[in-house]
Amino acid sequence: MRQSGTVVVFLHKAAVLSSEHSLRQIQADIFEFRILMIIICVCMQMARDKKTSVVAREYTINLHKRLHGVTFKKRAPRAVKEIKKFAGKVMQTSDVRVDVKLNKAIWSQGIRNVPNKLRIVIQRRRDEEAEDEAMYSLVTLADEQVFANRGVVCIES
Repeated sequence: MRQSGTVVVFLHKAAVLSSEHSLRQIQADIFEFRILMIIICVCMQMARDKKTSVVAREYTINLHKRLHGVTFKKRAPRAVKEIKKFAGKVMQTSDVRVDVKLNKAIWSQGIRNVPNKLRIVIQRRRDEEAEDEAMYSLVTLADEQVFANRGVVCIES
């Protein structure tokens, strides 16, 4: 049976050590445990800061694979939903806003013939209207629609 949690494992280890080892070894293990807990707290703080920082990145989104098998009259609306879903997943925000130019680019060839790929810029911003430190993502169309040898480009961090 596997015990979960660092504290449980440490306490079990300390109980075993108390009967067999000296006080210095137990103190060294306690010190090691405290350092581990500090490292875990710092990592959690860094992860929290990553979610709340303002950042902008440029992505290529392949709409062709996301719209495969979708009814013709639902392709453009589904493309907008898929872009929102992608931006929410990448930027870890639930509030995603699509720019007017991006919407026009999606609908430019009609409801049926959505572009296969688009180069988009996703910006995570602070919402000034909200009272708390809420973040939202703004998705815009990139200036150049060049796909060759271009991965994720970090515009501002």
